[in-house]
This record gives sequence, structure tokens and C-alpha cells, in this order.
Amino acid sequence: MTDSKTLKTFTYTDLSELPALVGELKSAFSHDLILLIGDLGAGKTTFVKELVQQLGSADLASSPSYALINKYTAEKTIYHIDLYRLDRVEDVFHLGIEEILYGDNLCLIEWPQIIIDHIDPPYHILKIEVQESGNRKITFLEVSK
Repeated sequence: MTDSKTLKTFTYTDLSELPALVGELKSAFSHDLILLIGDLGAGKTTFVKELVQQLGSADLASSPSYALINKYTAEKTIYHIDLYRLDRVEDVFHLGIEEILYGDNLCLIEWPQIIIDHIDPPYHILKIEVQESGNRKITFLEVSK
């Protein structure tokens, strides 16, 4: 059985606010596995781009929609995984992501719903919702055993 608790909730109205928000969130990470949940266009990849930059990578982060997994070099290796195009959990694990999920690196997964019941806590969930006003609401959770 797992428990989840909300650690922080933010709302931002403009992308110019994102660097400060990412800075505050990255200091709250206590786990290296972060699951990003949100509709298409909510800002998951935009969040990852800012985070990768703030973590000191010279790499320009981009969406791994077609490659499925992008790797960035920083103080700690960062893996950015996008599971949007995969339909079966077996397809995900055929990629060999167990080493990435539980290795000594930061792992950011977009569209994790397909595997969320098959991964072990602890991890964080970053849920991004587009509100009617166009603002983004970010809910940051911790999932533990």
C-alpha cells in the first residue's frame, strides 16, 4: 500500500514565473524519480527544459516523444522519458527502463500512467493542470510506501 501527500501547490500565470517555481521545486526533491502528469500542452516538457537548464546541463532539453528516452549530462545524469506513444506496460519494460528508474540518476517521466502501478515508491508526482483562465496549477506530491 502506498501513501501520497501534497507537498506544495503553485499557480503561475506567465512563463516568466517558471524559473523561480522550478528553483523552489528542485530544492524540494527528495527522490530521483519524478512522474509528470498533465494533458497535452500543459507544460510538462517546458518544465523539464527549465529544470535541466537549472541543474547545470549544457544540453538543450527537448521532447522525447519519438525517441522515447533523452539523456542529459549534468552533475547527475538526467533521463527524460515520454511514454505517450506506448500502449502496453510490456512495451515500456522492453525498453529496459528498470536501470534508469532505480539507478543513480534523475529520472523524469511524462505520461507515466501506463506504469504507475508497476513502479516502486518512493517517487514524486508533478501534476500540471491548465485552468480555465489559462493559468497553470502545479501540484507536487510525494508517494511513499
